[in-house]
Amino acid sequence: MPRKGRRHTVERGISRDQSGYAVRVSVGSGPGRRASERRFPLTVDLPFLRAQRAQLEAELRETVQQREPGPARGTWRGDVRTYLARVRPRLDPETFTSRVSELRAWSAIFDGKPRHHLRATDIERAIGAWRTAGVSPKTILNRVGTLKHVFRVLDGRRARTPADDVALPKPAAVRPRVVDAAVIRTVIARLIKQERRGQLRDAKTRARFLVRVTTGQRPTQIMGTKPGDVDLERRLWRVPPAKGGDAIPLYLNDDMLIAWRLFVAADAWGPFCTGSQARVLHRAGWPEDIRIYNARHSVGIGFSEGGEDLADIQAWMGHRRIQTTRSFYVPVLFSRLKAMSERADKRLGLSSRGARFAGTQPK
Repeated sequence: MPRKGRRHTVERGISRDQSGYAVRVSVGSGPGRRASERRFPLTVDLPFLRAQRAQLEAELRETVQQREPGPARGTWRGDVRTYLARVRPRLDPETFTSRVSELRAWSAIFDGKPRHHLRATDIERAIGAWRTAGVSPKTILNRVGTLKHVFRVLDGRRARTPADDVALPKPAAVRPRVVDAAVIRTVIARLIKQERRGQLRDAKTRARFLVRVTTGQRPTQIMGTKPGDVDLERRLWRVPPAKGGDAIPLYLNDDMLIAWRLFVAADAWGPFCTGSQARVLHRAGWPEDIRIYNARHSVGIGFSEGGEDLADIQAWMGHRRIQTTRSFYVPVLFSRLKAMSERADKRLGLSSRGARFAGTQPK
């Protein structure tokens, strides 16, 4: 079926001309890049073409793996390389770097071993060694999660993994902490000084920080925001969903509006490295023992302290379950307990004279 007329793109890897559809895929990069194309009549539908595209890509990857030199196919090292090549286009740079680091920890143990020979006992021994070495439970959970993801990307979403039935350590409960507004103002002032001295190239870090501390939204939601999602005239930010929550139509108060105006002026759109941002902010005065993520907790707890309705706080923070809101943003704080105590005062109408001892004098 020869090509006829001008070709129009339907979606990634699928195009159409007067004589039919073309499905084209490519894998690899540089000199090792390979491409293949198949043609189909105009009578087929889009789901069929998508299935053909996936099949063609799988066959082409199989061919490339058989021809490419390097680690033997099926070994841990070879499969990790295949996994990273598949997930890299879908991950932001910081997440991809974390995956590489987590897989490097497994490679130090499994290198040269066939992936499908791994057993639960191998995973348990690795976890035991890490715990002895003082690796945090959260890091271990991240490593195990990435291991499972390798199996499910390469073998299918429902594939069994050797880590499925392994007992995992429980990380310590995250304790929300409020950062005082004076500290935040100090950080902002120092960032401005660093910009003026040329220590920071631009105002992007300050703009992203201001959006975080004024709105309490997650870094991933700020990274995923497009220019069309922010309407400064109507004071509206359409916050992208995250962690299974819903998109949030957020009204921008004066502080938030100032933050977003700086964000737009600094052209701070797109992904950014939260690790490097944290280092800059700690140097500018953010407490060393408090995560930058606690800026989000500070906003949520501030709403709770102000007496806002729990369901409204849930909607603002984008939580899928109200239990998350209750556990993180309605903590047992002294100020709340003090208010409860004062509301219960005078319930029994006791007199201060009752505090004086009036019984038999003790010997």
